[in-house]
Amino acid sequence: MNTDSRALRNAVNENVDMDRWQAGAESYKDKMLSELKTIVGDAERLLKHAAESSSEGFATVRSQFDRQVGRTRDQLDKATRAVNRNAQRSTAAARGYVRENPLRSVGVATAAGVIVGLLVVSFLNNRR
Repeated sequence: MNTDSRALRNAVNENVDMDRWQAGAESYKDKMLSELKTIVGDAERLLKHAAESSSEGFATVRSQFDRQVGRTRDQLDKATRAVNRNAQRSTAAARGYVRENPLRSVGVATAAGVIVGLLVVSFLNNRR
């Protein structure tokens, strides 16, 4: 198998992995938003109970709140580890691609630099 077809296959596999990662990230985001809304609701209940109930009722709501915060913290830690793992894999894949295709990589980087430069110049000219 030649280098170009191997690079293409690796790029396709990375694209599929990125699609899966993005779907997983969306799922984590949705879960985290739900958890944060629950925490906000629990905090509001905690404040309400603190103002109008006994210390026993306050302690019950506080312990529920603490458990929810702990679960959310665990989920955030899990999501952070998953993002770090995927970032490391993507970095390793990009390094491998650059090592296998140095001239193509330089060409792509140059083209991207030119495009970004043109966009910046256009943006700055439109602001005047």
